Amino acid sequence: MREIRVDLRVYSLNAVKKTLYKLADRASFEISSEEREARIIIRPTSGAGDANGIEDRFWSEILDQDLRESVAKETEPLRNLILAHALSRTAILRPDLEAHNLDAAVAAANQQP
Repeated sequence: MREIRVDLRVYSLNAVKKTLYKLADRASFEISSEEREARIIIRPTSGAGDANGIEDRFWSEILDQDLRESVAKETEPLRNLILAHALSRTAILRPDLEAHNLDAAVAAANQQP
C-alpha cells in the first residue's frame, strides 16, 4: 500500500480519475479529494509489481492525461468547425437531398430558370 498526493491546482481531478482508470489492471485505488489536493491510496494487485513502479507509471500517465486535456481545450473550436462543416454537407439539414428524393431534387433544380 502506498499513498500519493496530487495538487489539484496543477492537475485536474478528471485527469487523476482517467489516470487511475488506465492503471486499474495493476492496482486498486482509493481516492479522496479536498479543496486543493487529491489523496490516492494504491493497493497493487497480485503479480502487478510493487507500489513504487505503479506510482512511477502514475506520474507519467497523469502528465499525459493533463496534456490531452490541454490539447482538447485548445483545439475545440477547430474540431467544432470541422464537425459543423462535415454535417452541413449532409441531408440532415436538407431532407429533400435524401437518396430516394435526389433524382426529384435534381430534376426540380434543372427546371428552374
